[in-house]
Amino acid sequence: MTGRPTEHPGTPLRAPRITLALAFCLFARGALAQPVAPTSPPPATVTPTAQSDREAEAARAFSDAMTAWRAGDCSTAAQGFSRAMALLPHPDTRYNLARALECANELPRAIEEFEAFLRESGDANDRLEVTQRLATLRARPGEVVVTSDPLDAAVTVDDETTATRRTPCRVRLAPGAHVLQFDREGRQRAMHRVVVAPGGSHDVHVALDPVPVVVAPPAAPAPDRVLTRRTGRTLSGRVGLVAGFSVPRDRPVLSFGVEAAGFWRRSLSAQLHAFWIETDNAPVVVGADIGWVFPIEEVDLGVYLSGSALLACNTACREGTLLRDSEQFVGGALLRADVVLHPRLAVGLFGRAQWRNFDVTNSEALLASGGLSLSLFL
Repeated sequence: MTGRPTEHPGTPLRAPRITLALAFCLFARGALAQPVAPTSPPPATVTPTAQSDREAEAARAFSDAMTAWRAGDCSTAAQGFSRAMALLPHPDTRYNLARALECANELPRAIEEFEAFLRESGDANDRLEVTQRLATLRARPGEVVVTSDPLDAAVTVDDETTATRRTPCRVRLAPGAHVLQFDREGRQRAMHRVVVAPGGSHDVHVALDPVPVVVAPPAAPAPDRVLTRRTGRTLSGRVGLVAGFSVPRDRPVLSFGVEAAGFWRRSLSAQLHAFWIETDNAPVVVGADIGWVFPIEEVDLGVYLSGSALLACNTACREGTLLRDSEQFVGGALLRADVVLHPRLAVGLFGRAQWRNFDVTNSEALLASGGLSLSLFL
């Protein structure tokens, strides 16, 4: 039984190196030659009848395997040689089993059996040939059947830069670990690792998740131009021209002038002003204002306390109220609204009411003024 298959369609094999009968004899002799120590329990023995039955069963399994081999039924031959090996192990029978498994394309098991044969047959004449056959089997590519859900996904393998396959497809890969990459429009990229056995067949199926719908965040409101012009600045400034009317006595007269303002942290404001009243001797009002600015969308609303020196107000001032031919202090309040046309440009309206020496109870001592302003933010 221990001989190797001597023929197979398309696969000539060598004749057996020893006969089955000789293997049985060697086995029987080894079993019968074992001494039994008198002080130990007797070992389990195989009676001649049981041994003969075992040999007969192994011979039938070997014969059936050879018959299947000659008929080209490699799977059945592998089963018969495997049965014979279980009953009566021998290197030559193992070799036959490895060849039958190789023929049946069960390469992982065939490789294991060839490796075991080389370990058991260190002095085999055909050791080099078996070693070369084993190397060939280890390098035999495996086949991977690749599918995806949905289909028609581009597939790249390992370090490929261009996809030449689309699912479903079959890919032949060298034994070892490989990474498959799946790409399809409207789906998230997927990666799958597969370990390919020599000559093996593998199925890879990957479900591709839809690309998540990204909901755009609501658009940010347009930046407030009034606030933006001073964003990030602790101090900022403004200069401007003013023109309007003043009422130093019983009727309004034209006035014009300049102003300069500074802002601290967007709201607290202090400004200087000077304007000339277009009347007799051209009285001049020079002073300062301090107050608070309230930015509302495109408008700056300001509320100020105002103090000024009224100069050269002789015949232009009310007699008995605003003093003539002298310098005098007038104080009161200023309200203004600036409409921002550009982060650096604004036009505004202002109204100022000042009383001599801040005497708000004396309506006859009122110096009122109002008009337009054109400002440039710094």
